[in-house]
Amino acid sequence: RAAPGGVRQSGIWRPPFDPVAPKNSARSPEDAAYSVDKFGIDVTRPLLTQVSRFDPWKDPLGVIDAYRLVKEHHPDVQLALVGSMAHDDPEGWDYWNQTVAYADGDPDIFILSNLNNVGSVEVNAFQVHSAAVIQKSIREGFGLTVSEALWKGRPTVAGRVGGIVTQIEDRRTGWLVDSSEACAAACIEVLADPDGPRSRALLGKEHVPKRFLTPRLLRDRLARVNRRAGRETTAGRDGIAAEARYGSPVPGRRKLIVVANRGPVAYARSDSGERITRRGGGGLVTALRSLVRQHDVTWIGSAMSDEDRAVAAEHQGEAFDETFQDGSPDRRRRVPHDGTA
Repeated sequence: RAAPGGVRQSGIWRPPFDPVAPKNSARSPEDAAYSVDKFGIDVTRPLLTQVSRFDPWKDPLGVIDAYRLVKEHHPDVQLALVGSMAHDDPEGWDYWNQTVAYADGDPDIFILSNLNNVGSVEVNAFQVHSAAVIQKSIREGFGLTVSEALWKGRPTVAGRVGGIVTQIEDRRTGWLVDSSEACAAACIEVLADPDGPRSRALLGKEHVPKRFLTPRLLRDRLARVNRRAGRETTAGRDGIAAEARYGSPVPGRRKLIVVANRGPVAYARSDSGERITRRGGGGLVTALRSLVRQHDVTWIGSAMSDEDRAVAAEHQGEAFDETFQDGSPDRRRRVPHDGTA
């Protein structure tokens, strides 16, 4: 875009995914196994999964080749190819039929789609349950399923193409491969020593929130807004101190209201019976934390615990002033919802 003075500027907008959507929300291994079992998969045996459309650039035939090489070393391994089909996509159906034919009736290959009642919840379950998640693209725009798999802490093997290379650091957080043979070798490594690949996957999971989650986009958006408004010099502790010192609003500080399920803190009782506060959970709280430091914020959230409800009752359901450990003032209001609702 053109900036003032005619200078051209460019930026990077990374594709994000929602960490609390059904496809990505936390699921226990037992819950995931229960969902996967319904499709005839033996949950006591290792499973490799690729989640993608059925088209040549996702290379499902190459994934089957890799699976067959893995099976020579691990005869009990299974493969799930999970995708989505559209009724008005004849090319997709052609490649679906090619994939089914290439599987050649192997009872350990499961080719599934939305037509088998595989939706977001089931995709989540397959990724959580899998010993390794594969994304063996040979041409790719971005391939966000890679970050979705890493977010679930799964060892991930993916093609060295497109945006995938920004998501995986080869042999540190996952595997980047260029062939079916390399894909098979990575999967064999995962199955031979699950603990090592699992630790790599957890390193990958640490990378994901910094780049590919929607709360990170919100945080960046707020930072850009503050920079454009010239508010950086009045933000944080200095702004709060200046307002207290001069008794008038600091330039750039605004009165804002945040309404969210979670509050910035959670109330509880210590073993000695003393009320304590902890940082609120979830990515939204992290993303908006700087907002509280820079502006006059009233945060309205649900009373999610017994102590939250006690706090709400003490203030007759109205907003009340509090101060964070770093000295940032804010106003909070806890809403105790009807239990049945």
